[in-house]
Amino acid sequence: MIYLRPPQLTESFECPYGKGTKAIYQDFVAIDIAKSDLDNLLAEGWRKFGPYFFVPSCHECTACIPIRLDLSRVILSQSQRRIIKKNLDLRVVSGPLNFRPEIFDLYMEFQRARFNKTENDVELFYQSFYLVSKYGNQIEYFDQERLVGVGFVDVTDTGMSSVYFFWKPQEYKRSLGIFSILREIEFAQDLQLKFYYLGYALEGLPSMSYKFQFKPHQLYNWKLRQWENT
Repeated sequence: MIYLRPPQLTESFECPYGKGTKAIYQDFVAIDIAKSDLDNLLAEGWRKFGPYFFVPSCHECTACIPIRLDLSRVILSQSQRRIIKKNLDLRVVSGPLNFRPEIFDLYMEFQRARFNKTENDVELFYQSFYLVSKYGNQIEYFDQERLVGVGFVDVTDTGMSSVYFFWKPQEYKRSLGIFSILREIEFAQDLQLKFYYLGYALEGLPSMSYKFQFKPHQLYNWKLRQWENT
């Protein structure tokens, strides 16, 4: 592992999830990280975007809970099976990272519709998803030849980590966010991996709490520093 910036605590900032508290991250920037090291970081609750790694270190709150699935125990709900059936017409392509302008255009369309963001920063996008490609893969979703969704995942020796997914806003009835997770689970099982990491879940926030519907799941206990079955 080569540190471009060593581990440190950030300055406190307003919680991005509206908890009304101050948030603090421990973070670092690094390249040439072995898959085994990334495995260990994921197992300790860390997240990454490109070469940037972070983990919550808030003094007042432990609401952001790492969540993962044991891929040998996944059980699909009736609702999830209906979402799969609804999207059988889509063509799904998984492969190595491959930046194209149409992918960034879809990302910006999603950001404008969901978060009212208009900053057109292609360099930041590239750094977040393409700069470190050692274990990165992208999964593209097509309605015939029309790109309607793109997901990024990291694949390690034992697990797959869902990094980010965005989709065409007009396709909201397809529930593509849920569908992308179901396909990523399938791909991870095909690779005979043990765990699938969904990032952080947060009760009471729809954009984060939906992850709890994937069962049975494991939650990371920050105090005990261990995963617990639900």
